[in-house]
Amino acid sequence: MRHLHPPSRPSSNRMRFTLFHLICVVVFFSLFVFGIQSSLFTTNSKISNNINI
Repeated sequence: MRHLHPPSRPSSNRMRFTLFHLICVVVFFSLFVFGIQSSLFTTNSKISNNINI
């Protein structure tokens, strides 16, 4: 038996649109986590520098 339904373009466009949103969310979340980590590490290094003095 051959294909019953031809491949529909709207579903593939919707999938690409969803994939784009997913990638954007991952990028923003990664930047957010990186920002928190770098702020925590700079705070810890300032505290440790004050303790060493």
